[in-house]
Amino acid sequence: MKCGVLVYVHTGQVGGSQGYRSPADDAADAQADGAAEPTAFGFSNWLYQAARNANFSFVDLYRADHEHGTAAHQELPNQELQLHEWPAFKRLQASVFNGTRPRLAVQVHANVPGIGDSLWDLYLHPWQQYLQSQGCELRLTTVLRGGSERLKADFDASSGANGGGDFCAFAADHSNAQTKYLLSGSPAIWPPEMRRLDAAADALLLPRASKVMKAMTLVGRAEQMDWYLQLLRATLGLPRHKLSAPSADWVSPRGASKDWSTASPEEQRCLADGASVDD
Repeated sequence: MKCGVLVYVHTGQVGGSQGYRSPADDAADAQADGAAEPTAFGFSNWLYQAARNANFSFVDLYRADHEHGTAAHQELPNQELQLHEWPAFKRLQASVFNGTRPRLAVQVHANVPGIGDSLWDLYLHPWQQYLQSQGCELRLTTVLRGGSERLKADFDASSGANGGGDFCAFAADHSNAQTKYLLSGSPAIWPPEMRRLDAAADALLLPRASKVMKAMTLVGRAEQMDWYLQLLRATLGLPRHKLSAPSADWVSPRGASKDWSTASPEEQRCLADGASVDD
């Protein structure tokens, strides 16, 4: 990829966006502590370092939740600002349209409007057309996971398994999460009608989600992250061996896991309905 914009769409693998910190903040803290890299090294940290190593500017689009705000985002005190009003987004737009052969790696993370409901028609498609006219590209990429495994992992990460939580209630709030991420962004900004356990209603979202997927240049599987990282290295122009990562740990269970061999028929039904479209 000689020039253009690589857009990674976060879909909240294992635990979602709660408590998210920008990898730039993590890197600054690690440097202050004299460490080579942050103690917690996730995919966002990997992408940040990979972009910098490949001479791409890294842009982290996210809005911190009220309880998880960081000093880096004190420039955005009004949590209700629309995306086009965010200072980081304004800078990104300027880089796309005013830069000379831009090289940008953009992560679409917490509380950013969804690709299907907003970003593609309003911003990404126009960017793509403009970049192509300049001999550059827009490439869209994401990582997905089997729907049932994703819903189980999300429940475990929520501490539901440890506390004997109500799985069906959880499934109603998080059903087919990857489909809804692609359309409407992270769960904190989903419209209320998306919080349901209704396989038939969720199936109606599939055509729009499929349209988003067709716009993707590269889609990885969470269970095969090493392969996905190899393809991202190639996209950024990095050597195949450059910047190894503990990718197997990124989707590994942490803490207690629900024992599905003892799940009730009702829980099995909730799992099937809650993952029907993602699967």
